[in-house]
Amino acid sequence: PAELGLLATVGLRTVRVYNKPHVVVLSTGNELMPIDASSTDNGKIRDSNKIMLMSALQDLNIQYVVDGGTAKDDETSVIQTLQSAFELADIVISTGGVSMGDKDLIKSILTEQFNATIHFGRLQMKPGKPTTFATCEVNGKKKLFFGLPGNPVSALVSYWLFVVPTLKRMIGHIQPHHPIIRVQLNQPIEYLDPRPEYIRVTIEWSTKSSIPIARIVSPDNQCSSRLLSARRCTGLVRLPSKTDVNPSFFNINQDGLGQQVDCLLLSL
Repeated sequence: PAELGLLATVGLRTVRVYNKPHVVVLSTGNELMPIDASSTDNGKIRDSNKIMLMSALQDLNIQYVVDGGTAKDDETSVIQTLQSAFELADIVISTGGVSMGDKDLIKSILTEQFNATIHFGRLQMKPGKPTTFATCEVNGKKKLFFGLPGNPVSALVSYWLFVVPTLKRMIGHIQPHHPIIRVQLNQPIEYLDPRPEYIRVTIEWSTKSSIPIARIVSPDNQCSSRLLSARRCTGLVRLPSKTDVNPSFFNINQDGLGQQVDCLLLSL
């Protein structure tokens, strides 16, 4: 509102603006069922990723978000689903199909059928190791493709880390990356993974600490399939890998709180 008032004050009736990108979200996997399925068969699960990511995009004020459907684990289905998505969107976000299994077809189809360039396809991070980013040209227009892991927490963390900054840059944000603040964990970390790990936290303020407290969500189980570990999450704490940390990291005060670490602020 203040910006519009300033434009009116100086008499500017027209301004240059950014086009908001068109985004298609699709899923892959024979195991997926619609979210309104009354029950799940053996080996089947409801598709929680798609509605989760589409909601997140709307929270980012991306107005053109399309459900791109679900591709089965066969080449024809994946090719047809991707082709339809690329024709509609500037950015395609897919979940599943980017790991190392026999049915993970996305990368090979992108390169062989769409002449795509895979910029990265495996990352030294947890969760989100299989996250893939590619670009290609369809009908003379450049397309961006984000292949997120199928596990819901991995998909959401990868979305926060890679898709959100990209979209913010495309719509004109000067600072597209998440702000980083210093926080104190509400409990000590006693073990580190071989990979840098992003743990989900809620940010709080307390008289016990001069900096914000990061309360670990679902501290007993932050595995990538446990979506409860991202519930009401307002920050991502980046823990170093166990090979990159000084032993003093585990030396903590006797106040019941944990280490001081950097945190990506997702919201307040």
